[in-house]
Amino acid sequence: EAVIGWFQRHCGFAVKREWIANSVAIYPSFQGLIEAFSNEGDEVIFQTPVHFIFSDIVSSLKRVPVVNPLKIENGAYKMDFDDLKSKITPRTKLFLLCNPHNPVGRAWTPEELKQLMDICIANHIIVISDEVYFALMYPGKKYTPLASISKEASMNTVTCISPSKSFNLTGIKHSLVIAENPELLNAYK
Repeated sequence: EAVIGWFQRHCGFAVKREWIANSVAIYPSFQGLIEAFSNEGDEVIFQTPVHFIFSDIVSSLKRVPVVNPLKIENGAYKMDFDDLKSKITPRTKLFLLCNPHNPVGRAWTPEELKQLMDICIANHIIVISDEVYFALMYPGKKYTPLASISKEASMNTVTCISPSKSFNLTGIKHSLVIAENPELLNAYK
């Protein structure tokens, strides 16, 4: 109820109880999700700079890490959509998003998220979104859950959150995997 209420109050995003599964932590969730939605040799794209564990998890599961570096424009990090499109192949199965992005401190805008999701949907790429920093926003900045931008986005996204970073509760070792699409959630479970 706390998670459902928080997303409704702060983002206007109506998460339902049946979309939520429990997990130990964000990165163990990644492992299960990557195994559920890809095979050895498949490609997983993520944006750098990002925590080294993104590459480590992908490599340890015998998937191919593909880097889509963020670019700096006018002193701010931006997604490089042209580079992303150039890196997609028939073996690309997953995109690991960090939203808000650590360490660059960007809360992606709805427009950026929509453009990213349009590319992923067009190429049949499932997005696993690490949104562990969801409640750490600078004044005047807004967090937008990727799954909240459209029904299509919600059906193609698995969101991973935890109170660990946003509420300084890393010792709890608990996280949530949220997916509206029952096929994605059941595959994870």
